[in-house]
Amino acid sequence: MTDTRVGATPPFDVVVPIHNSPHVVRFCLSSLARTCVPTQARITCVLDACDEHTAESVRKWCLQRPNARAVVLDHNVGFVDACNAGFELATGDLVVLVNSDTCATERWTEAFAACFASDDRIGIASPLSNFCPHNSVAIQPGLNLEQMARLVGRRSPAYPDITTCEGFFFAIRRRTLDEVGFLDGVFGQGYCEESDLSLRANYFGWRTVLVDNCYIFHYGRESFGSATRQAQYEKNKRIFFHRWGDRYGADFAAMKAADSISGIRGALAGALPAVKRV
Repeated sequence: MTDTRVGATPPFDVVVPIHNSPHVVRFCLSSLARTCVPTQARITCVLDACDEHTAESVRKWCLQRPNARAVVLDHNVGFVDACNAGFELATGDLVVLVNSDTCATERWTEAFAACFASDDRIGIASPLSNFCPHNSVAIQPGLNLEQMARLVGRRSPAYPDITTCEGFFFAIRRRTLDEVGFLDGVFGQGYCEESDLSLRANYFGWRTVLVDNCYIFHYGRESFGSATRQAQYEKNKRIFFHRWGDRYGADFAAMKAADSISGIRGALAGALPAVKRV
């Protein structure tokens, strides 16, 4: 079942795949309600065989908002195919994948719009966060999430190139998605699918960059137990490195040599005195 009340296509299509975990879904959707207005973003919640409580609460949330709709999948297709179901419906210039265990912060849409406007070759972009493999920056002492996001937002962005964009929250041009294809279903429940998409984009000449003046909170590890998570990761890592081992190794070494993240961390720590604490 799909609620398609949203009319004109806004510039952003936000896709939120959801499989239970209502305790974090609630915070994610509340953050999107605060930060996305109908003229900026249409929100598509893809309910991947959720339990009755989660499904009903998300449907009600969508019905209360003119820029939100729910897509209900009647069987568990897995994270990657749930994302792709949302991508199929997206028609905006930018498609944003938002994991349900994130909290968006104020002005993120403006930060991403400016990033993509800065260079037509940018195909995929992801933000700084507290919890992600390569682009993490801890919330600074004495700050809450929005204060940290404001501190990051005051940066003059450089949009450094990164080897792969982080799957918890990334934006991709519709043109890029059409050219390189959706996430590969071979990755099933997730892990490495965003890296595979990023390297495919690079192969076609698109840049993958860091929106280094945007900060998004990520709870992390809400979808799997530790044993399941490790087994899934090892399986998908083998697939990924079979495809991209040499190229990924070279690109990742170049990113590490540039060491943009260390510079960003140092700059943010040095800016702390200018932040008003409450």
